[in-house]
Amino acid sequence: MSSFKRKAKSQKGKRFLDNRAPKLIENEKGCLFLKGPSTSDLITKLLRDLHKLKGVKSHMFARRNMTRPFEDASSMEFFSQQNDTSLFCYGSHSKKRNNNLVFGRLFNHMMLDMLEVEASNYKSILESSGDRKTLVHIGSKPMFVFLGEEFTTNPEFKLVQDYMLDFFQGEIVQEVNLAGLKRVITCTALNGVIHFKHSAIRMKKSGTRYPKVELEDIGPCFDMKIRRVKPAEPEVMNQAMKLPVCFCFFSTLSLSLSLSLYVCMYVSDSVSLSHIDLD
Repeated sequence: MSSFKRKAKSQKGKRFLDNRAPKLIENEKGCLFLKGPSTSDLITKLLRDLHKLKGVKSHMFARRNMTRPFEDASSMEFFSQQNDTSLFCYGSHSKKRNNNLVFGRLFNHMMLDMLEVEASNYKSILESSGDRKTLVHIGSKPMFVFLGEEFTTNPEFKLVQDYMLDFFQGEIVQEVNLAGLKRVITCTALNGVIHFKHSAIRMKKSGTRYPKVELEDIGPCFDMKIRRVKPAEPEVMNQAMKLPVCFCFFSTLSLSLSLSLYVCMYVSDSVSLSHIDLD
């Protein structure tokens, strides 16, 4: 890890660096979508649909890139720093690995871990019968459903679950308007394959107090089969899981103040009780 620390020369630069500084509640993670030296029609359309599904803070490169993340991660780290993103999705196609997708996460613009899958049975947004106007709105958050015991027993499937949440959960908020929950992402693990489906929620009249809920396919939908996994190194993961120093300081300070207040209340009550007994 580089020990170089940038210093701001203006108030605007200070605000820019403060926005990138570690926080207890992180900003919404940006994502970079890019194509490899060669891609199939399926991968090109799938990257475009995932870029639309991600919504805000999503960047997609139009040109192809002569890079392979599993062999050399320096290019992805450079792109991450230039575009201020901590996630990336890389698509490629070759005879050895056809319809290939690589999902990756970075910490402090350094590679954290990667996941490589094979995409198949793809259904685009344009091919779906649902209303595309409900796809993504600014501030909208999807619901997630993970079906299958593999998501709790298999570490690789658990990693896929973490990736889907990091990519599409959006900004972390304290309150959610239930009227804005209009779509759901369903991941079903069956026979070693993960079925990804994006649906819209329709509430129709049922003649009772509660509406009839139906799911309407709005795309994209595709299947994923895990090929390779590059786990995070323990030292890097420990650094990524650390809380900011300022939060630890204020937590310790608040705890010490609470204990001091409790001791003062206890002492004052003891003095008042002893005073009563003496009288």
